[in-house]
Amino acid sequence: MHGNVLEWVEDCFMPWHHPEKRTGGALRFESREFVVFKGGTALAGPWQARSAMRVGPPPSNDGQGSTFRLVRELDAE
Repeated sequence: MHGNVLEWVEDCFMPWHHPEKRTGGALRFESREFVVFKGGTALAGPWQARSAMRVGPPPSNDGQGSTFRLVRELDAE
């Protein structure tokens, strides 16, 4: 999803491809050394304004330019 802020997601950041990611679920490790922010931000350049963009700041990051999105499932009627 494109937006004006980074979205903090459930995955842990891995700078390499990890085989466990193929399950389609979130990649989690107990250490949670690095979190994942995805999407673009108004504070970055246009090349970062895409849903595939990922960064992995440490959890101690103050979160400038990041947020989370609320999701609600709808009944399929």
